[in-house]
Amino acid sequence: MSRCGTTQGYDDHKAAGTAYCQPCRDAAAAYMREYRQRPEVQRRERINRGARERALTRLAAEHPGRFAALLTEELAKEDA
Repeated sequence: MSRCGTTQGYDDHKAAGTAYCQPCRDAAAAYMREYRQRPEVQRRERINRGARERALTRLAAEHPGRFAALLTEELAKEDA
């Protein structure tokens, strides 16, 4: 691919359904590292984390049996 080593090259691989080459993977990873450092992105992530935690707390309280079963399943996957 002619744009390998760039985020556009990464997108080209994705669109074509081909394996990502290392230069494209590196370019995409560098972009995401820089993106996550933006103050507006960090703020949005803090807000989202808080909302997710509150939602999980409410879900666990409203459906304790199902929540416990799902948690047990996910923990078993981690042990496997």
